[in-house]
Amino acid sequence: MADPVSDKMAFRSPTPFSDFSGKSETEGVGNRWAGSVLGRVPVPLPAYYLSGIDVQRRDFEQRSLSFLNGEWRLGGWWYYYIYALIIKEPVGTVLLAVLAIALYPIQRSGRGMDELIVFSPGAAILLAVSSQTGFNHHVRYVMPALPFFYILMGRLVGLKPTRRIAIISTAALCVSIGSSLLIFPHSLSYFSILVGGPKYGNRHLANSNTDWGQDLLYLKEWLDAHPRYRPIHLAYDLPLIDPRMVGIEYERVPVGPVAGIASDQPDLLGPLPGIYIVSVNQISRMGGSYAYFDRFTPVDRIGYTMNVYVISNDQANAVRKQLGLPAVSAAK
Repeated sequence: MADPVSDKMAFRSPTPFSDFSGKSETEGVGNRWAGSVLGRVPVPLPAYYLSGIDVQRRDFEQRSLSFLNGEWRLGGWWYYYIYALIIKEPVGTVLLAVLAIALYPIQRSGRGMDELIVFSPGAAILLAVSSQTGFNHHVRYVMPALPFFYILMGRLVGLKPTRRIAIISTAALCVSIGSSLLIFPHSLSYFSILVGGPKYGNRHLANSNTDWGQDLLYLKEWLDAHPRYRPIHLAYDLPLIDPRMVGIEYERVPVGPVAGIASDQPDLLGPLPGIYIVSVNQISRMGGSYAYFDRFTPVDRIGYTMNVYVISNDQANAVRKQLGLPAVSAAK
């Protein structure tokens, strides 16, 4: 069988499905299209494109833990990406989409079929990705659908709207632009006011939707501007990058009592006095290793992804008592 990402296959004439060796195929079964009518149909996409879809399909088949609206589960939700788009897109953008769909029957020149053809690829992408519930992690999986929806929203300009529709559309557009600019350049952390904005986004979504290490350089700037905050304990959320690469020295954050640490070492468990910088993803992570930070109020925030805590001995012992842990001395 041909290699789906080989140069030979990538640039030659269309290859039939029966010659495509996918990574999502069940081990020992071979090509699932071989011997079928579909197997003789030429692949309608570039080999690299189809290979990327196939690799992602394999990941979905393996299943993984997913987080949505405060709940962790093995697998995902069919409505995950719809929910995520509603809270990750500005309210004005969502309103424009609703208006465009609601006003679809109103045509200026009877070109409804043309618009349906533009809308269909976006809807197909959204439905196809939503059907894969092996896990739900990243809204970026449905981002290829957005340009088609934006084009659909653009039809509002071509209509002959009433005064009310014109005012609503203009206001929605201004809200979208304004709300996006308000948190620039922290755009990856954007969440709409429907969930309280980016400060509360980690209660609804996790992974790259909230914190993908994008504030690391802002952390470095913050530390340079606050030299008295030393030493720091850091729980960073992107293991691919070591903060020491940008000159950040740190100690690890002690895990809490729900993390399965041996009970004969309670003095090693958090909370402990000190200075802590903790990713919001780490606080909400399944297992609750750092969930105890929800009992403290951060003194500062770096971007929208890392909370800064300065915990005194008395504050630590007050929370330790709530968690059933022995008090620690001031020296500790």
